[in-house]
Amino acid sequence: MKSTLAQNQRCRLEAGITAHIKQLQYFKKQLHLVDDKIFSAGKDLFESAPILALWLCEPAPSLGGKVPLKIMCTAKGRAAVATALVRITHGCL
Repeated sequence: MKSTLAQNQRCRLEAGITAHIKQLQYFKKQLHLVDDKIFSAGKDLFESAPILALWLCEPAPSLGGKVPLKIMCTAKGRAAVATALVRITHGCL
């Protein structure tokens, strides 16, 4: 019984990790949408490209809970992300 429970838990964890990896692979393909303005504003705020990359992949309260890389496929979305980064940097959010 215990081994079955542990095996089920392990399977659920593995499924969660697999789903997360697939999501990160999708986001990696979207990195071409990060323009100079977004990269510069993000580097000013986070002082690290890896931390900026993490922020771009997570729901952002400053964007109404939307994931930055998911809304950056339009010029309007990229502008919203750049504006959010600048506003956060200046403490406006």
